[in-house]
Amino acid sequence: MSDELTQHHQQRIADATGALAVAQTEVEAALKEISVAARADKSIISHRLAVAFEKLTEARAALERLAADKK
Repeated sequence: MSDELTQHHQQRIADATGALAVAQTEVEAALKEISVAARADKSIISHRLAVAFEKLTEARAALERLAADKK
């Protein structure tokens, strides 16, 4: 049972880490675009940042649930 629990937590950590990596990629891309974007293009960047924020929020919640499960 302990091994199953450990594998379960490892998978959840891996999932959260993957979500954070996606978010980081989105934020990095958005930051690069901001430096070269014309004012009219800022709405595109806003969408990318919204996606990144959503991914970060999901990952943070997953990690918080994981931490609570370990208590």
